[in-house]
Amino acid sequence: MISNRAQEAPRTIIDLDPFSPEAIADPISTDSLIRESAQLVWLERYGTWATGRHDTVKRVLNDWETFSSAQRPFDHQNFPLPA
Repeated sequence: MISNRAQEAPRTIIDLDPFSPEAIADPISTDSLIRESAQLVWLERYGTWATGRHDTVKRVLNDWETFSSAQRPFDHQNFPLPA
């Protein structure tokens, strides 16, 4: 579950595919773009948050209740449900 604070926070959306051949070939530039854009960025293509900052990663991993994705992907509008 995403906390109300996270849902209400403005999103920094970047058009980046971190799994593209270009991003994989140049991971330093990819990581730099994510890190320099914002503390957290929204990857619209994947419907997920990303960060390139160590302090943010540490905070997210240590606060699993606030940053839980336990409800995903089954509540995502584009996730196909089993018949």
